[in-house]
Amino acid sequence: MKKNGIKALACLMVMATTLTACGEKKEVDYVDNQNVSESSASMDEVSGGTSSEADGEVVYEEAPEHITYDVVCDRVTVTVDADVSLPQKYEQCKVVELEKSVMSDEELKSYVESTFDEGSYFLYMPYSEDEIANAKDKLINIAAQTADERLSSVINDVIIPQLDASVDTYADSDNTIADEMKFQSLNVIAGMGNELVPCEMCNVIGTIDGEYYLIEAYRDKTNQFVRLSKLSDAGKAATDVGPGYAEMTGEANSCEYSREEAQQLALDYVNGLGIENMSVVYTADVLSSSYDAGEEIVYIGEGYDNSSKLEGYNVYLARSYDDYKTVFTSEQFMNWYDVAYEDAASGELVTMRGSEFIRVWVTSDGIAAYENCNELTEVNVTAEAANLLDFNSVNEVAKDYIMDFANNYEAAFDVDRITLGYAMVEQDGKYAVIPAWYYFMSDGDVNNIDAYEFPVVVINALDGTIVELVTSSLQ
Repeated sequence: MKKNGIKALACLMVMATTLTACGEKKEVDYVDNQNVSESSASMDEVSGGTSSEADGEVVYEEAPEHITYDVVCDRVTVTVDADVSLPQKYEQCKVVELEKSVMSDEELKSYVESTFDEGSYFLYMPYSEDEIANAKDKLINIAAQTADERLSSVINDVIIPQLDASVDTYADSDNTIADEMKFQSLNVIAGMGNELVPCEMCNVIGTIDGEYYLIEAYRDKTNQFVRLSKLSDAGKAATDVGPGYAEMTGEANSCEYSREEAQQLALDYVNGLGIENMSVVYTADVLSSSYDAGEEIVYIGEGYDNSSKLEGYNVYLARSYDDYKTVFTSEQFMNWYDVAYEDAASGELVTMRGSEFIRVWVTSDGIAAYENCNELTEVNVTAEAANLLDFNSVNEVAKDYIMDFANNYEAAFDVDRITLGYAMVEQDGKYAVIPAWYYFMSDGDVNNIDAYEFPVVVINALDGTIVELVTSSLQ
């Protein structure tokens, strides 16, 4: 459902280095930034802020609710006609240092035991000839015993053929798989292509209230994730679409829950796992479709509905503190583990780095899938109230960057939304959430059919530098 033009520009932005501009990227220590302070009472004066001697507060020039102007470039004119949104208490912004949270074997085992019905689960590690045969035996037995026709059809017509197709891939593999519920060092296909990527993983199949689910726990040098999904949804794509899709097709979302109820279900589930400081930042209707490995529609047994339909909601959660939330972008809120490339230094295959986020797919049956990518833990709060640049200064940086971008790529686009929120940044192995301004590119989707959110530029609200998001370049 994405427009080809916006996708092409997005790919350029993801793969290319930051352009040289007035607000060019420079080395900034986001954790020890000189433009942040511990309290409003001790803030230093910065561009656009005037200090009040009476109470020690900084007075900021308010951003407008809407802004319109043209950026005249060499061959195109970019129109900025954008609503400007910012947190209610935008001047009270924490800057927080974070670090990778690596799931231990004990935590994995605890999650499995607390999720699955007692005694219902078993290891599912089909990454060697012997283990593929073992997995097939267990799945065939489940298919023979289940009264769920859909599950039986999916096992026999989707999962088993996929396992058969993977035998050749792992025939010469030196993967040694222990019969233990722990992370195991393997070489596996990273989702796309046939490249084997070194990683650690552990997969477990079990039941929740009698229904079969799969837990996948994965980590490599770049990414890590934990995913919970219905076994009967194997081979099913859950694609985000915009609200205009339902209007265009006249199709209603089949989910019995409202969008707000789905958001609350997702939030309750995440909170129940003990995960803190995560808020709902985006929710999309889901167009579910059933595919095989070759991206062809799978026509299988009566028990399996392979038609495309609006089925529930993908609820995205990300790090938040007080009024500030991480801003949703389509490139950042996706699992990049299936994009592998050769690391220039080591010569090894590694995966493209991804950001921290949680996705929960809610259908009429409740939680259909849960995905927790690149979880981080808080190290410390480096500023309780960051000192922000005024909007006019930020906007001048944006104008220069937009002009350079349009001239370099000869790209015609408009900007229809500007948002202040958190950006996740990484430098020298340290992570932080910082306030940043997002200038979102319009893709011409006037009917709001797709669900693609792409910022042409993200600007550090502390110092005016261009922010390189965690997913905006190769590791």
